[in-house]
Amino acid sequence: MIPRMRRLSVGLAALTVVVLTSFSVLRAADPPMRVQLDVLKVTVDNKGVEQFTPATKVYPGEVLEYRLSYTNRAAYAMTRVAATLPLPQGTCYLKNSATPAPQMASQDAVKFSLIPLKRKVTSPSGQVSEVEVPASEYLALRWIIDSLKPGKPVQLLARVTVANRG
Repeated sequence: MIPRMRRLSVGLAALTVVVLTSFSVLRAADPPMRVQLDVLKVTVDNKGVEQFTPATKVYPGEVLEYRLSYTNRAAYAMTRVAATLPLPQGTCYLKNSATPAPQMASQDAVKFSLIPLKRKVTSPSGQVSEVEVPASEYLALRWIIDSLKPGKPVQLLARVTVANRG
């Protein structure tokens, strides 16, 4: 009976080593970039000062501020980081509300172009012209961060309004 217990102890010890080793490998694979998104409701008090509260419940017409923070956890600077903020369905981007101003936007959250987005329209007479796409039709914003130094977070802000239903 003792040899069987000994095999069980050795087996459990080996399993513990494998599990701990696996955990260490998983831990070592932490991504070098930390991204955090906070959504705050923007209101104005009776003195005209903006107030920010967590957006746990929102209603049509309210303004939300998205605060997107990128932190480089690597030991080296990252360059040309494409920071993307998808804009949820039921919201409309408020033109010129982003800080810093994003360089690109998208109408499908896949293909990005320089802001202002433009589209071609054809008049009833057949003449084709290029018009600016309303910012309310943007489904995503993109900033290009030229250099993101280790441990130095970059914060990006953008505001939307909650659309009316129906």
